[in-house]
Amino acid sequence: MTLFGYMTPLGVKNQIGVSIRHPLSVLEAYERIIRGGIYGVLQTEGEIWREHRRFVLHVFRDFGVGKNIMQERILTEISEMFKLLDLEINLSNEQQKLDKNNLIEIDIVKHLERAISSIINVLLVGFRFDEKVFF
Repeated sequence: MTLFGYMTPLGVKNQIGVSIRHPLSVLEAYERIIRGGIYGVLQTEGEIWREHRRFVLHVFRDFGVGKNIMQERILTEISEMFKLLDLEINLSNEQQKLDKNNLIEIDIVKHLERAISSIINVLLVGFRFDEKVFF
């Protein structure tokens, strides 16, 4: 299986067909000596592989990978960030906070930090940061 388009249908729908792998003797020997055995989704096979695969797919589903929920959360935070940027630009225009080139200087890093932190926080604990709480 080298083509990505075939990997998902075969890997998800045909679990048994892809659970038997070609042994990689050097890697297998290294794993057995250093780690005391072969572990993980990529190196194992058989029942251990199926168990690890089920666990990884379960965790990914719980975090919303492959669903529109993740995309919606990111888009919500990005739109909130743009609203705050627009608000800051309008406030700077009203207060005539222009530099010598008649440009408004805005620190976009704090807005990006809040948006990224909110996305991570929503995934981990279920709530987003408010502007008043974060700054």
